[in-house]
Amino acid sequence: MRFKLFNHPHKVVNYETRDLNFHGRPPTPLSLLFSRVRGAWQPVQANLIKFRNSQHRGTTLVEVLIFTAVGSILLVSISSVYLSGLRARALVDAQQRLVYADEFVLATLQSWVHSASSIQTPASGTSNQLVFTPQEGGSTTVELSGTDLQYSTSLLETGTLNALGIDVTRFDVTRMSGEPDTIRIEITYQVGTSTQRVLEHSTVYAFSTFYE
Repeated sequence: MRFKLFNHPHKVVNYETRDLNFHGRPPTPLSLLFSRVRGAWQPVQANLIKFRNSQHRGTTLVEVLIFTAVGSILLVSISSVYLSGLRARALVDAQQRLVYADEFVLATLQSWVHSASSIQTPASGTSNQLVFTPQEGGSTTVELSGTDLQYSTSLLETGTLNALGIDVTRFDVTRMSGEPDTIRIEITYQVGTSTQRVLEHSTVYAFSTFYE
């Protein structure tokens, strides 16, 4: 670095100075390299700090609305799949209940009619009442009372054949011709599901008395 000192109005003295470190020695090439690297790193460091600060900024209203919309769509999709699974399971459960109720009524009536000595009602045609004589004597009546298929015996025994929650809406007994006594029974069941859906199941039986 050069500068001029005007100590005399007609004389100019030139002085030359050099940069000195704090020890009073001229800078080494290594210190100059570090100085240049430090000078080049400062803008990069400033940009990194600026970028890091930008990562911690708050979300905007538009971003909140977008996140809310995406979350709502996901929730609706998950809820739809879950509700569909519940409806399918309720439908399967109701169908199984109908099948179990039908199998129980079938097994009970088949056992009673096969072991009966005779069938009194219906003597002909179709009736909503079945009256037969068990082999031990007396009589047993099976008929539809409301939505329950009830039975009663001459010994004052009563009960319901259909399971709880299963409604019987039809019970028709038709007398068939020929020997031994043969009848055809048509029964219709109904059951409600947890999704307010009503399922219906109809079945037809044909029984004959085998007791001699």
